[in-house]
Formats: sequence, structure tokens, C-alpha cells
Amino acid sequence: MAPIHSWTTLERVIRTSIFTVIITVFTLLCYRDRFWAYPQENVDTLLRSFPDRQGLEVTPDPRITESVATTLTRGMTIAQLEERLGPPAFSDDAQAVYFGEAGMLLVPLRRSRVSDEPIWRDGPHSAMDLTLQLIMAIGLTPVSLFALFHFGRVLATRAVLSDAGLKVRGHPLVPLQSIKNMDASQYRKKGRIDFEYTLDGKQGRLRLDDYVHREFPAMVRDICTRREFENPLADSSTDRADDDADGEEPVSPGPAAESSDRSA
Repeated sequence: MAPIHSWTTLERVIRTSIFTVIITVFTLLCYRDRFWAYPQENVDTLLRSFPDRQGLEVTPDPRITESVATTLTRGMTIAQLEERLGPPAFSDDAQAVYFGEAGMLLVPLRRSRVSDEPIWRDGPHSAMDLTLQLIMAIGLTPVSLFALFHFGRVLATRAVLSDAGLKVRGHPLVPLQSIKNMDASQYRKKGRIDFEYTLDGKQGRLRLDDYVHREFPAMVRDICTRREFENPLADSSTDRADDDADGEEPVSPGPAAESSDRSA
């Protein structure tokens, strides 16, 4: 017989890919918001309070935080200030302005020295917002990696039925004569059929699934023919349709039907 090569079903690929794309994109968005979007939105918003500085390109400095303001003292020279914080985004005779990821630091100046306590102003996205984005990104990273790994396994799903036997991923090649029994008890409910085999004195089970294996009907049919098992797929469409209908409440006839019955 010609070998039957079965990859996974299109439905399984689509469902898995949808979940993988959603979780991966959401994870990347969390990283983007934490390290680029939120800090830059804070800078752009706070920069609007300086009309004469519109159009200035400013990159937020992670070193500039609210706690940094408490380390600056009156009387510090501009040189000392820049040695500690680096050059400001811009400055004039009255103040030096620094932009951090979560807000803006205004350092009052007079005669090239710090003249008063620095002022911190939060941006629309606070430091807590940035922290939450980082926590979500880190927490979702292993989920995304697992989703990508699982998606790779789905794409690599393969089963081969040939004269040599049946080969399913995770199991050795099982000659057809080693298959002793077929368990189709889960087929009508879950679409699964297990084949019990004995190989090298050890018993095992191979599972074929109509959701996992694209060539499921052809493989089951050929195995049943060769091993003289009763094919559970012979009337499967009717049986499974009956199962789907189990538990459904009967639809009561409408008023028109009831009146028709009375008139009769």
C-alpha cells in the first residue's frame, strides 16, 4: 500500500496560531509601552508646557527619577549637577530641565548654582504604570515562549502509515501485526481512537485524533481493513450527529401549530 503521510489539521493550525499571535503581540506591546511608548508620551506631554521648546527632540533618561530630586542640594554648581545627572534636556538662567521616563525634573538656578529644591512633575504615565507594564511583560514572556514552542510542535505533528507499520510522534514504529486491539470508546464524543499494541514484550497505545491528524479517516480505514477490526467510522457521521443532538430540549410547536391542531 502507498504510505499515508498525515500532518495536522488546518483547524488546529488556525486555532493555535490565533492564540499564539494574541499572547505574543500582547507581550511585545507590554515591553513597548514600558520601554518606549509610555516614557516618550510622558516627555511629549510635559514638553508642551514649554511653548518655546516645541519641536525639540528629547529622549527620556532612565536615571532621572523622583528620588533623584532629594539628592540635590542648594548651592551645587552646574558642573556638579551635570556630573551627577548629565546634561539637561535644555536650560536657561532660571532653571535646568531634565526628563525621566515617568516625569520631569525642574532644577531652579541662580548665578549658575542650584538655588532651591528641585521640583518633580509626573507625566500622564506614572512610575507605577511603568512598573505594572514591566511586571506584565515579564509574566507573559514564559507564556509566549510556551505558546511559540507549542505552535512549533503543532506544525511538526506527523503520523505515517505504511507497510512497515504506524509511526506517531512520541512512539516507536509499530508494525501493524503488533496492533492487538482498537479502543474507539472516545471516538463519538472526542474523535479519538486508541490502538493497543505489544512491542518487544511491552504494551502501549497509539492514538489517532480527527482534530490532530488530517488523514485520520484514511488511516483508521486502512488499519481496520488490515487488522480486520470493525471500522467505527462507517456510520460515524450519523452517530456523532446524534450525540450532538443529545441533551437538546425539544422545540415546542408555535401558536399557529397549536391552533391548527385544535381546529383539526
